[in-house]
Amino acid sequence: MILLDTTTFLGRLHPLIVHLPIGFLLLAILLEWYGYFTKKEFTGPVSFAWLLGSISCIFAALFGWFLASTGLYVEEELFVHRWLGVAFILIGFVGFYLKRNPQKFGKPVQTVFNVLVIILLSVEGHQGGNLTHGEDYLTAYAPGFVSSGKKEKKSSGNSIERSPDSVLVYQDLIAPIFQEKCVACHNTEVAKGGLNMEVIDSLKKGGLSGNTLVAGNPKASELFKRISMSPKKIKYMPPTKDVLTYNEVKLVEWWIEQGASFKDTLVGLEVDKDIQDILLKDYLINTKPRPWYTKVNLPALDTVTLNSLEKKGFLVRKLGEDNNLLDITFTEKILSEQQFSELEKVSEYITWLSLSGTEIESGGLGLISRFKNLTRLELNDTNVSCSEVTHFSSLEHLEALNLYGTSVQDDCLSSIGNLTELKRVYLGNTEVTEAGVQKLKQANENLKVFMPQKQL
Repeated sequence: MILLDTTTFLGRLHPLIVHLPIGFLLLAILLEWYGYFTKKEFTGPVSFAWLLGSISCIFAALFGWFLASTGLYVEEELFVHRWLGVAFILIGFVGFYLKRNPQKFGKPVQTVFNVLVIILLSVEGHQGGNLTHGEDYLTAYAPGFVSSGKKEKKSSGNSIERSPDSVLVYQDLIAPIFQEKCVACHNTEVAKGGLNMEVIDSLKKGGLSGNTLVAGNPKASELFKRISMSPKKIKYMPPTKDVLTYNEVKLVEWWIEQGASFKDTLVGLEVDKDIQDILLKDYLINTKPRPWYTKVNLPALDTVTLNSLEKKGFLVRKLGEDNNLLDITFTEKILSEQQFSELEKVSEYITWLSLSGTEIESGGLGLISRFKNLTRLELNDTNVSCSEVTHFSSLEHLEALNLYGTSVQDDCLSSIGNLTELKRVYLGNTEVTEAGVQKLKQANENLKVFMPQKQL
């Protein structure tokens, strides 16, 4: 730990030390060129400046190596800057030898060498600036003719737009985060801290710190602790500019809480509201329960069948361009058993059915149990009886039931108490008591019951 702190301290001196070789080498070159123009001899000062530049190159490269070892920079972006810095040690001493013996080498050789060194210094300095300040630091405020050729980096985006049951949590959500923010320094070739996050088996094995992933316990997982601690701490990861966003940290935390599985799909895990919001906002994945009618896929009914229903007094509408289920409203006053039997012919297509204000002939509603895709049933202001309500017990996808203004009583409600998908029931202006409502809600805790002047 003491050694790590020492090398980190020295590494952070690199931006200071690196200016020494630049200054000494440029001074030596400018002094030499000044001698050319003034016809004066500066062999001693020039060679001495090259010697100081060479020695300072050693310290600059060493401190730079320490700085790179802290993980502050992406490994693949360091390659040119790091090794060109090391090469400058050799370049410096070659220059020292050339300048001590100017009589052995002609002026053209000396000039070419000087120009080459200036070019390499510019490249090295530019690389260092990019690493420290970002790729666009030099050109961000450049005149148009300089920056016009700069191509904007297109965002690849991270939207998935797939059904939750086809989304693999690790492969589609977690792995891309690791690939973008972590793998550059934790891969098969460069495994800083002994951690390789490029391969699943290696990630499971963990690094030198141990306990990289503790399934079900983010706070005990070294990986989560490193990405969620204060950025000011030296162990914070990744210690580059491209850190994990708040939503990414929350996703990793949730993934570990759910067991850090590498195979589960979204539907196999518990997704709370915060994660639902993140998935919808960042990935366009809607994990909220979908109404049943959005899950049913049936071929379109022919026009003859639809026209036949309309002739029997039914207003028929499709739910949408891509949804062939039907929204049917009865427009007459008396609904006969024969008319209801016409609906039975297309029972699997009916998802919304409104019989509001209708006098229904006895026995007609007995067929309702066959409407397996029915999700909304409006029977307000009808003559529906308790015996007919019993037929609703098989409507397992029913979500809304309107019995307002009917003669139903408390005893009628037992038939619908076990409908787990039922979310809303309207019982205003009926003979149902508050006690009956409470009993109904005990059977279905998520049910909302609407009564006159109140919602229970």
